[in-house]
Amino acid sequence: MSPPHTRAPRRRGPDDRLTALCSLVLLLQRETNRAGALERRAESLGDLGTAGRHHARQVELVQRRHQLIDQLCRLPATTPATRRAKSAALMTLVTVDERGFPEEADDLPLWSALRDLAADWSDPTDPASPAGAR
Repeated sequence: MSPPHTRAPRRRGPDDRLTALCSLVLLLQRETNRAGALERRAESLGDLGTAGRHHARQVELVQRRHQLIDQLCRLPATTPATRRAKSAALMTLVTVDERGFPEEADDLPLWSALRDLAADWSDPTDPASPAGAR
């Protein structure tokens, strides 16, 4: 008796790995932001033990994110979609203020270049987009 027909597993290429890493970096950044908000809330309530646990979680998440970014930097972005994804992931290295601009003036050139690369210039809802400026 012959084995049942099964489909061969899909081969994952470098673009798939890069895209997956980018998605994970952005997820870790959201989790880091969430832990930061929880830490600030706990501090405002005077619960320093809980604040400390949330801070420790942030440190863990940042370390993991930086490990992934190290891997990400070794992969080339070869399409417009992967360049946008990689740029968006690398933008997590720049600390921004409440307006969304870099806190450190030295980060402005990097932030600007990454923002341009990450932008979907056809998005009419993006005020920086030529399509949105009309």
